[in-house]
Amino acid sequence: MPQRSAVVKVKTPVQGDDAWAVIKQPTYGDMTALIRENGDIKADMTNAAKNMELTADLIRKYVLSWNWVDDANEPMPNPQSDPTIVEGLTSAEVAELTSFIFDAETIKKNKIT
Repeated sequence: MPQRSAVVKVKTPVQGDDAWAVIKQPTYGDMTALIRENGDIKADMTNAAKNMELTADLIRKYVLSWNWVDDANEPMPNPQSDPTIVEGLTSAEVAELTSFIFDAETIKKNKIT
């Protein structure tokens, strides 16, 4: 029987071997609305501030939970319970999370079954 997996648990190597995150995959309609609302999102410095805030909003919306820790190895609240936590993420952590939001192949390679 077919089974849709819109919410997936993935390995997050940027946080270590046992780290994981639960990601809600955006729908086609979500992505269409994102483009309609934000226009051409360029990967350059033209709209850097707008792109960074948009990225933070996507993490807050689509990262449902994780077992991540901070620099003191203390558990970090997830973006759903503490939206300000995104501001303390490293650039590598942000890059990894956004790859799960936008790239189905990255999800396939890291999915925990």
